[in-house]
Amino acid sequence: MRRAAYVFSVLVGVVLIIAGTVTWVVVSRTLADQKITVSDDAPCLAGDLVDGPFSAYCEARIIDAHALNATGGLRYAELDSDDPLRQVLHRTRPSSRPRCSPRSWPLGWRGWRS
Repeated sequence: MRRAAYVFSVLVGVVLIIAGTVTWVVVSRTLADQKITVSDDAPCLAGDLVDGPFSAYCEARIIDAHALNATGGLRYAELDSDDPLRQVLHRTRPSSRPRCSPRSWPLGWRGWRS
């Protein structure tokens, strides 16, 4: 019984490592295809091509900072439904609002597409 649990654990670990590697490669290629560069005022990796999770994280941080600056420190959900700043976020910061519903998850993430 212990041997079976050991073999099962090792197989699950190998599958997860392979799945993680494939995910890293697919996400990195998809990001690189967008040809986005990290903003010059980003806290890290400024000017780099967004082609992986680290540069994507840095770009997401600066997008969040710009969105908070535009709304006086309020997030989209914290704004009143009739607040004109909601429209500002819709026009200028497409990635600062949710773009993916559970129905589209099997079809892929569409977070950067307008």
